Amino acid sequence: MSIECTFETYGVEYDDGAVRYGNRPVLGEPLSKSVEAQLPSIRESLESGLLPTGREALAIELGKLALHFWRPDRSQSQWKTLLKDYLEDLSEFPLDHIQEVCKEWRRTKKWWPKVSEFRERLVEKRASRKYDIQRLDNIEAALILAKAKDQQSGKVSRIG
Repeated sequence: MSIECTFETYGVEYDDGAVRYGNRPVLGEPLSKSVEAQLPSIRESLESGLLPTGREALAIELGKLALHFWRPDRSQSQWKTLLKDYLEDLSEFPLDHIQEVCKEWRRTKKWWPKVSEFRERLVEKRASRKYDIQRLDNIEAALILAKAKDQQSGKVSRIG
């Protein structure tokens, strides 16, 4: 599902004659009632998708990845130290992002990732999800503005 939301520029003239401009979100097309009803669950899904991973789940994913890049020259204590550092450095990211990056890495790389390489991919994924939340904020704001505009003009709401 794709909802188009753009911005329009508007001007407000003040008593002193000055005009100040701003941007407000505008929906490309009216939303159906069913789509509008889904917005809260979409928000909940996106926001819950930003929650950090539990250490146990992260340890499982890193352990599976380590099997693909096992190095016999690393002792068990070295692996333990390495994984402990990764747990500390990656636990702020959502589990689904960790799983996606592990899968991508396993399929495309020949070596065990440096934590900085892993974090770089995770930061990109988190930024994408935050951008989706920002788009949803804009859609919801445009919806509120459209309803208010319709109420001011005495029309029946064109959305829903």
